[in-house]
This record gives sequence, C-alpha cells and structure tokens, in this order.
Amino acid sequence: MSRRSVLTFGLVAALVLAPFPLHSAQASDALNSWAPTDGAWSQTETFDSEGSRGDCMDGRLTRWVNEVGDTTTLIWATCGDATTAAALVNLTWASNGMFPADSVAPAFGDGLELVSPFLTFDGLTRLWTQGEWFLSISRTCPEGGRATCDAATAAYAQDLARLVGVP
Repeated sequence: MSRRSVLTFGLVAALVLAPFPLHSAQASDALNSWAPTDGAWSQTETFDSEGSRGDCMDGRLTRWVNEVGDTTTLIWATCGDATTAAALVNLTWASNGMFPADSVAPAFGDGLELVSPFLTFDGLTRLWTQGEWFLSISRTCPEGGRATCDAATAAYAQDLARLVGVP
C-alpha cells in the first residue's frame, strides 16, 4: 500500500469513526433522560423552561435529591446560535450574583466553563456552552465533602457534554 493510500484510508477511517453531532431533538431527549448515577437519586421536579431563559428557545430544569438530602439541578436550553448561548451564560452568571471558584479544577479545561460556588458555599454550579446549547449543572455538597462534590459535578458535566455531541 502506498503512503498516499494509507493516508487516504486513515482520513476516511477517522471520518467514519468520528462521533456525529446528535440532532437537536435527540440531544434534548438524551438530556431529559439523564440523571446522576453516583448514589440513589430521586427526581423531585422537572419543568420546561421555554421562554424563561433569555432569548433561548426550548429548555428544561430538572432537580434530584439523594438519600442524605443533597440536590443536583440540571438546566439546559437551545439558543439558536453560539452567541445567544454565551449571552445566557453571562445573564445567568450576573443575575445570580455568581463569582468564580478558582480553587475548583475545570471539567473541560481553563476558560471553557464558569465554575461558581453557591451563595451559601455548600454547593457548586458549572455553566458552559456547546454551540447553540447552554448547560448548567449544580450540586449541593455534603458537609465536609467539597472535593467529592467538585469531582461529581465535573463528571456530570462531561457526561452531559457527550450527550449534546458537539465540540
């Protein structure tokens, strides 16, 4: 096999094996069926947030509680384009009086998400965008378990990012 054939074969294989972005409806369904998997969590509320997320279109808020009373909240919205999604991150950040948690390792790398402690300092919120998608995952932390909470929200964010399927 010539070098050119090997390169062509490699390129074709990479394109075939690369993950394709999910269609919006598929990603919405995947996000709606997601739940935390670290322990026993019960869904406590869910509601569509269409029209309540700035200029973004459909979306949903879902909250779970575990056996010790900690809560996890997922908020997602589709925003039509990346600029509108980024504006929703800024709006959420500003309207909730959030500030950075510099001591928390980012789930995706520096500058790719905003990480903020809850105002009561007993939890953590991660906000990010993926193309037209706005995502926010929050979790209260068990007393003295901040490191566990930080790691859990990072794992949640990575799981959710895979469901949306866009860079």
